[in-house]
Amino acid sequence: GDGTVLAPQIFLPTAVNLFGLAFFLAAYTTLLSSFDRYRARTIGLSMGVYVVSLIVKLVARMAPELDWRKCGSFLTAFEPQLFVNEPEQAWTLAMQYTGVLLGLGALLYVAAGAVFSKRDLPAPL
Repeated sequence: GDGTVLAPQIFLPTAVNLFGLAFFLAAYTTLLSSFDRYRARTIGLSMGVYVVSLIVKLVARMAPELDWRKCGSFLTAFEPQLFVNEPEQAWTLAMQYTGVLLGLGALLYVAAGAVFSKRDLPAPL
């Protein structure tokens, strides 16, 4: 290459955004799990919603006239390449995007707690 060395800290906002996505996905699957007793069905449903969300984001990126569909995907708040491409605004953007994921995740954990607190848990199979 051209001898340019990237400082590792340039990827820290990206790592924070990845943590936000992981937190959201954990909360989301916890909520789904709170409604059902079968692990396989919960995993299948959570993967189905993830795939649909991914398709919505991809379709929104492919056609500018469909850009409004990005709102239908939680993956819109996961944009790690944006933080590397905009290093002077990386932390501001990372906090905004990650804040959305953390906020939604917190709401999902609260909802899961409410469902679990009212649910009669069956004996394990």
